[in-house]
Amino acid sequence: MKTTEYPPEYLLGRHYLDLIRPDYRKDTEKFYVSQFKERLPSTYYEFPILTKSGKEIWLGQRAQLIFENDRILGFHALARDITERRRVEEALRESEERYRQLVKYAPAGIFEFDFEKQRLVALNDILYEKLGYTKGEIEASDPIHFVAEDNRKLYSERLAKMLAGEEIPDTVEYKLRGRGGAEFWALVNTKVFSEKGKPKRAMVVAHNITDLKKAEEALRESETRLRSLSFQLMKAQEKERMRLSKELHDELGQALALLKHRVRSVQSKLQIDQSSLHEECEETSRYIDEIIENVRRLSRDLSPSILEDLGLTSALQWLTENFEKQYSLVTSFDIDNIDDLFPKEAQTNLYRISQEALTNIGKYAEAEHVSFAVKENEGYITLIIEDDGKGFDLNKVRSSHSPEKGLGLDAMEERARMLGASLEIKSRVGEGTRITLTIPMEEARKK
Repeated sequence: MKTTEYPPEYLLGRHYLDLIRPDYRKDTEKFYVSQFKERLPSTYYEFPILTKSGKEIWLGQRAQLIFENDRILGFHALARDITERRRVEEALRESEERYRQLVKYAPAGIFEFDFEKQRLVALNDILYEKLGYTKGEIEASDPIHFVAEDNRKLYSERLAKMLAGEEIPDTVEYKLRGRGGAEFWALVNTKVFSEKGKPKRAMVVAHNITDLKKAEEALRESETRLRSLSFQLMKAQEKERMRLSKELHDELGQALALLKHRVRSVQSKLQIDQSSLHEECEETSRYIDEIIENVRRLSRDLSPSILEDLGLTSALQWLTENFEKQYSLVTSFDIDNIDDLFPKEAQTNLYRISQEALTNIGKYAEAEHVSFAVKENEGYITLIIEDDGKGFDLNKVRSSHSPEKGLGLDAMEERARMLGASLEIKSRVGEGTRITLTIPMEEARKK
């Protein structure tokens, strides 16, 4: 009575169909008529009723026929409120339907893998379309059939680990093969569900990343061409530097030496009482000496002959000593002998990185002390250059709009790549700068 909200006196004598929702009355009546006709001793039926306030509730009713000498006298029933259960079931049905629609029309391939059968099941439409096989063909085939030859080892290893209960990365990239041998790339995410410690099934989502892989391949090819071009440019640059160095040393150097000789010749012809002219000739000779020294320095900077004559270790030591004199900075250096570890071009790149770093310090850092170290340790050669100068904002310097772009970091990084090395630059405003170049020994011997 409480369920229907009607008082007992209202319900007594009324037909039970009066309470049932109108659109359900006919079906309910048929159900109970069939119970009488078929003489079913007990039945269960669910139906909605309308309470006195008009609210709808669902009842689950167990009805049992009453017999007397094989004659049906009537039935008695026990009903309970199942509204909440029906609501939950309806919500579950709606959720399942939404899930089915989502899976069916999702832009990604979705399917399940049955570990007992080792077959793909419950595929969505996009996978049938992409693979080009029918449902029956896919569900009857070993999944490895749809994996490209060069990816089958990876597939087998992952499957073996899953069957053994081992942890595997959730995501993997596979090259898949459709009907006719057409190949495409998929990013596959797998979630394994187990029972009693054994894998039972896996839910798999596969995203088509073929276009992305093509773009990555095109980018790699572009980077390879760019590095090849960069290598050729730097090689040409070194060749041009050698030419300029030779011209400075041979032609300009000789011209300056001849000029100095002529000044001395003129000076020797002056009279003793021409003291002012003697002084001017002396001053001119000293000035020519300074120019000759600068030309020699420029020539060595462009193409240091010491690198070829005495080797990389001596060239780096000369570089730091010359840097200390030129910029009047306290410089400490600790350089292992690494002459036999690098071929000629690699030596040049290492020398140029060191030269660029020291030049930047001299021009911009406003440092008081610089340390320079090259050490060989556990299969690596490490170059560390550190100063106590004003430091800089690395992001700002890397910006194409920065007025400090000319620091040459790009060239240093490119030379590091040519060495197969990693280049780390740490700097903060007011805290100095530390440059670390790390070269694997194997890479050093190759370059």
